[in-house]
Amino acid sequence: MCGRFPKNAAGFETAKQLIRAAGPVGANYRACCRAKSNADFIYKIEAVLEEADEALYWLLLSKEADLVQGDDLESINKRGP
Repeated sequence: MCGRFPKNAAGFETAKQLIRAAGPVGANYRACCRAKSNADFIYKIEAVLEEADEALYWLLLSKEADLVQGDDLESINKRGP
């Protein structure tokens, strides 16, 4: 989806921020699955939630700024687990 952002400063910067925010979500979640204790799990899942919330912010900003079409966001939603 980020590859379809406009080829201008706003498109490049927003795509970069979205990639940086969304990328660690899966890796951090995977680390949660290997937590050594309940406290370790909580610490790690908080990082997942923070990154996921930031990614959601960039997705919503992208939609509001018309950097991405609503259909693109809907197609992501349909790819869920």
